[in-house]
Amino acid sequence: MARFQSFKFLSVSSLIVFSVISGAVAAPLSSPPAPAAIRNLLAQIDKSANSKQLVALNNSFAANYTVDGLNRTTWEQGLKKLWQRYPNLRYQTTIQSWKPEGAGVSVETITTITGSQIQNSQPSKLTSQLRSRQKMVGGKITQQQILSESTTITSGSKPPTVEFNVPRQLKINEISDIDAIVSEPLGEDVMMGKVVEQPVNASGYSKPAEYSLDVLATGGLFKKAKAPSKPGDYWLSAVLVRAGGITTVTQRIHVVKR
Repeated sequence: MARFQSFKFLSVSSLIVFSVISGAVAAPLSSPPAPAAIRNLLAQIDKSANSKQLVALNNSFAANYTVDGLNRTTWEQGLKKLWQRYPNLRYQTTIQSWKPEGAGVSVETITTITGSQIQNSQPSKLTSQLRSRQKMVGGKITQQQILSESTTITSGSKPPTVEFNVPRQLKINEISDIDAIVSEPLGEDVMMGKVVEQPVNASGYSKPAEYSLDVLATGGLFKKAKAPSKPGDYWLSAVLVRAGGITTVTQRIHVVKR
């Protein structure tokens, strides 16, 4: 069994959730066009995030804004590290729907985040997609809820292509199938892997998970797993390693009461 430290893959998506509401210019045909004030705010966030202007980015959010237990200080620290790791990170978001809510408006968006880097002389790529709902009041974002989240990080010259099949919502203590299937044939390669679970909270961003990799007899991970006994949001990740590289796929799971 090999000892392996994660790339902080469990924290990547939500560390940038402050800036993922970017480039949002369109809504589905079933929704009326978003007001200019919403589109202008999102366009400014897009510009600030893609140019890595942290101060300008902060100005688009209320002082008491939090997400996943991160406050302004912990968020800024994590975001700076992420931008150092992926200096060319790009955001592309579309508005799915919007509606008036109290003194402001509620906007639901889907954001795709992409980036790359060279790590230990090997290419590494990040792709993440988040669906989120945020409330805007007085020209600033005051609240945000992540509805779904999936992230893939690959490294190496030929990382495995992984299909990750896992429910997006489970009841507490529910038994479920978890499959992480590698598309390419193994050939003579040895495949190693692990499924890692971690609650979504502030501490999950500051400490990368450590785990042991198991040697796999098949081209993927096939498990029956029991959902946590406490409701809340959790990151569930599949890590798969072969001679050509490493692929980590992470998905957010909502665990609810029965």
